[in-house]
Amino acid sequence: MKIAIIGMGHMGNLYADALVKNKICSSDEQIGLGRGEGLTFNPEVVVLAVKPQDFAGVIPKLKKIKGDKSILIISIMAGITIQEIERNLPGFAVIRAMPNAAVVYNEGMTLFCNSPEVTDEQASRGQLIFNCTGKSERVEDESLMDAVTAISGSGPAYFFYLAECLIQSAIRQGFKLETAKRMVEQTFIGAGEMVKCRKKLSMEDKIELVASKGGTTRAALNVFKTMGFGNIVDLAVREAVERGRMLGSMNKNEETKHPSYPDF
Repeated sequence: MKIAIIGMGHMGNLYADALVKNKICSSDEQIGLGRGEGLTFNPEVVVLAVKPQDFAGVIPKLKKIKGDKSILIISIMAGITIQEIERNLPGFAVIRAMPNAAVVYNEGMTLFCNSPEVTDEQASRGQLIFNCTGKSERVEDESLMDAVTAISGSGPAYFFYLAECLIQSAIRQGFKLETAKRMVEQTFIGAGEMVKCRKKLSMEDKIELVASKGGTTRAALNVFKTMGFGNIVDLAVREAVERGRMLGSMNKNEETKHPSYPDF
């Protein structure tokens, strides 16, 4: 599989290494380009790993590739819709994807959607690439991609925030910082393993494994419920979704200011 990766920053290099390591393609079948300079062949797959604000700069270089539905463009640019990509780079099959930070450790979650022109074979090819860095799932409705960003994309930070709150609570209870950190970090690692090993159990069932009636865990959970913790989480996710939509709108407005790009 001939693959061109546009944008050799953190994510671009990550995919380049993962594709070779998982034998999706050899190093000879792959070319990594900063902003599209030096693209001398028609690849089967183009991975757009540039920042959204840099998209305009790579368009002229990519226009050197003749639009062809047999060529798959995979975009991991946040906030850039399939329609925007198709308008600037017509003639290609397009997949829009949102990975999260855990792809660095091959435990990432990538959700993706695609244009109608994407064949089942191309969708499978895209999923094969995403699965090099964890797990992936296809989303039928592109309008859900802002929610994907808010839940899966931003999700690791929410867990880290809760971990930090627990660490600070442990310190207030009298633990030293390093002990508090080790205690909380290992608790999160262990909880993650419980999720992986007990997949058939719902999250409520997993809570019941820990929280006995009238016990200490139940006392803490009752405070969470009384203080509306679930509502706080829902409000935070909604805020993140709205922020994603606003950023997407800003990208569209920027493109309106610069409706066309010169061919180099």
